[in-house]
Amino acid sequence: DLDSEEGIILHTVPGAALEGTVIDEFGAPVANAEVFVGPSLMYIIQAIRNRDIYLERVFTDGSGHFAIDAVPANMKLSVVGLEGATHPGMRDFGPLNPATDAKVQLQLVETGKLHGRIVDSEGEGVRGAKVLAVPIDFRMLVGVVRALPEYIVESDSNGEFQFPELPKRNMVLVAQGRGGRAAPVTCAVTG
Repeated sequence: DLDSEEGIILHTVPGAALEGTVIDEFGAPVANAEVFVGPSLMYIIQAIRNRDIYLERVFTDGSGHFAIDAVPANMKLSVVGLEGATHPGMRDFGPLNPATDAKVQLQLVETGKLHGRIVDSEGEGVRGAKVLAVPIDFRMLVGVVRALPEYIVESDSNGEFQFPELPKRNMVLVAQGRGGRAAPVTCAVTG
């Protein structure tokens, strides 16, 4: 009741402290990496239903270290780190016990290039078609949503396209141009 003398009452949940380090695929600390902590994807529907919504965003310091004073205890959490739009890392952890200190290390995934060609029904290259790469691992969608233009390229005059850097993961590619739309294709970024 907003008209009560007490005002609005906010209820807290048990918490724990979290600190960690973000390292690249070679084990070196990553300075200024963006770090998100929220409910694990496996539990996101339950978290929404129970109104246990939590999302924290911090950046690593010069030595790749980050700290969050309070994260929800008794909840499975995910940590996602980003060094640029297409260089993510992620892991699930917890649930943590209330009033404890937890440490996590998050390693970014390797990246690679992806290239291909868009052709029409007659096998001719399609110029100017947009190609969208979407990771199949939904935990990586934070990076896609954060910087969608990095996951879209345009085909050249021969219908060829290239993503200069994507996470080495399975992707779904969707292409669309003035002449039509391609059916989604699943591929792996390996090179």
